[in-house]
Amino acid sequence: MERTILPGLAESEFGVTSKTAVVSFIATFGLAMAGSNLVVGSLTKRFTRRRILIAGWIIGIPVPLLLIWAPSWSWIIGANLLLGVNQGLCWSMTVNMKMDLAGSR
Repeated sequence: MERTILPGLAESEFGVTSKTAVVSFIATFGLAMAGSNLVVGSLTKRFTRRRILIAGWIIGIPVPLLLIWAPSWSWIIGANLLLGVNQGLCWSMTVNMKMDLAGSR
């Protein structure tokens, strides 16, 4: 939903008219998620999957508030950065936990 609404808000609320600037929030999310996915494997050697999952959700808590009260476009970019880290940590751990539950079957 965010990807369909924010480009319109970028122009009407923040005066961002460049397509590159509007797409920047998607790129920020993708890079943050890719980086989190890359790092999460080594984090599991030091922390349990449960703790990484909880950390991911804690990182995601401020995202809706940042999006609601964003005074500038940079806040939107920051919120998407946090959302990317949240998704990278949470999705990776959720998939691994499901594989543990299902076993080799």
